[in-house]
Amino acid sequence: MKTIDFSIITPTETAVKEPIDFLLVRTEEGDMGIRAGHQNCILILKDGIVKFSNKEKKKEYLIEGGVLLVKEEKLVILAEFAALPEEAESLKAKYIEKLKESYLKEVQFDLDIQRAEFALHSSLVHGKNISDSTYYPEED
Repeated sequence: MKTIDFSIITPTETAVKEPIDFLLVRTEEGDMGIRAGHQNCILILKDGIVKFSNKEKKKEYLIEGGVLLVKEEKLVILAEFAALPEEAESLKAKYIEKLKESYLKEVQFDLDIQRAEFALHSSLVHGKNISDSTYYPEED
């Protein structure tokens, strides 16, 4: 049986990259099985289990927020999160912690920009030198 190159890619890693014989996914329209030679398409996936197999074994991955690209002899799932079902809880907690850290860094950066803009505006209005402004944060 002919194989298809298959990948599951998340923002943080390539969770799966291997040749497979068959893929079973749950889409907005229902369950769909895909083999080599399938028509090219893009499908929105429902959160849940993706099943795939090759000659040696069958595997399952839990995905959230996924899109499937079927193109010629290549299948790619882009997902917000993907993990083996037994590892999902611990990995999800780590993923959420990384998202929080990233968000806090963005918020701090935005706050620094707002402070700098305010200091610049204040100096222009009052004719002060920016380095004399009390609104500009001091460096540690």
